[in-house]
Amino acid sequence: MNMFLRAYRELWLEAEEDTCARLIEHLCEKQQEVSDQEVTTIKEESETETENLTLIMTLKPDPLKQLLQCLNRAATIAQVFSITEDVVYLSYATIMSKSCVIAEDDDDDNGAEEVKSFQEQETEKQKLLYEQNRLANRGAAETVLLYISASKGENNEMLQGTLQLGISLLHGGNRQVQKRMLDYLKETKDVGCFTSLATLMTNCSVLDLDTFERCIKAEVLGVGAEGMAGEKNLHDADFTISLFRFCQLLCEGHNLEFQNYLCSQTGSNTNVNIIICTVDYLLSLQESVMNFYWHYSGKETVDAHGKEKFCRAINVAKQVFNTLTEYIQ
Repeated sequence: MNMFLRAYRELWLEAEEDTCARLIEHLCEKQQEVSDQEVTTIKEESETETENLTLIMTLKPDPLKQLLQCLNRAATIAQVFSITEDVVYLSYATIMSKSCVIAEDDDDDNGAEEVKSFQEQETEKQKLLYEQNRLANRGAAETVLLYISASKGENNEMLQGTLQLGISLLHGGNRQVQKRMLDYLKETKDVGCFTSLATLMTNCSVLDLDTFERCIKAEVLGVGAEGMAGEKNLHDADFTISLFRFCQLLCEGHNLEFQNYLCSQTGSNTNVNIIICTVDYLLSLQESVMNFYWHYSGKETVDAHGKEKFCRAINVAKQVFNTLTEYIQ
């Protein structure tokens, strides 16, 4: 029986690509439309305007909205104490992120295929906006900000899942999600999200020539890479790219209001300039790349290890430049 269940999971359940989307669809089954209330009061006046008939209609609660409210409360408590790994949150953050994934476009040379491809792209775009707005309207946008704030600038699995959820919600520069996030930040005047982002940027690694040379010497002496565990150059490159990608999407599409708010949080006791933090990291990365450049300038070729480090640094720098461009354009 155990062998059958494992094979069933691997061959059938894990092969289903739209499982996450269907789960969100199931949790958000279409109900009677209301704004943000679960109870609607309808007032009907008679023709003589002497009687008011109040009808109270109780609606079926939204399961996903209830879940996100519980997660948001947990994140709020974590801001005061300390955040702990929450398996439920991580699972649903992954599910919600996957439900907002848009397929990559294929390049076709045929004219008819190009028209069809354009129509498909528009359909996918509208579907993506619908999925993003559906999650944001139930509180997912606030969830992202709360968990970033609760992280207190510590890079962990919870934060990584949160950034991926934020990227999925903001993908394509969704103005409605941007507005919800900005309105929440202005209303609460909580700069915890920005202080966490600034701390994370400060702690992002860059190329370290000394560490690189120690690794090379260790391999020559037979110690191997195992003896240098944890000293890998730009070991958090993927996380760094996700971090700056999230910041880029906050003001994607020339969102001037969010650009200004990233620079100065008006009305808050503490101001954090995310743009300056981004520039500071870029300057540190540039300096580390220059050190590697001068290290290899006297050599005829760049070895495989050097190429790997250069490629990793270039990918990070590319994302940081894209983020800065979105900040100021």
